[in-house]
Amino acid sequence: MSNPECHIYFERNEKPYMVDADKTQINRLFTNLLQNAIQAIPEGREGHVAISMQDEGEHEVVVKVTDNGSGIPLEVQPKIFVPNFTTKSSGTGLGLAMCKNIVEQASGEIWFTTSPGIGTTFYVKLPVVG
Repeated sequence: MSNPECHIYFERNEKPYMVDADKTQINRLFTNLLQNAIQAIPEGREGHVAISMQDEGEHEVVVKVTDNGSGIPLEVQPKIFVPNFTTKSSGTGLGLAMCKNIVEQASGEIWFTTSPGIGTTFYVKLPVVG
């Protein structure tokens, strides 16, 4: 499925955040979250995906990836980070399980909030260095 249009908004902070994590893995994490957000937008809906960062105390940052997609159905929510679980017709179901693993390797946390029919936000909390 492809969407005719998807707007991606990046709320840029003046402040840089340094995290102690593998660069390739962090790239993989956010690429996967962004792809999922775009793919969650139903056919015919103009897509909006927003990425933002905010301080969580002095030693952590929370990155939010919000979409205006279909949301995650209630019965699926407990399984969302389980390896080999997928709601898509193609794919391995390893994406979000891999994301969780990457975040935990970096001593962080990942979770989501969702409203069926309205959209989903994934939160990634990571410790900041320095």
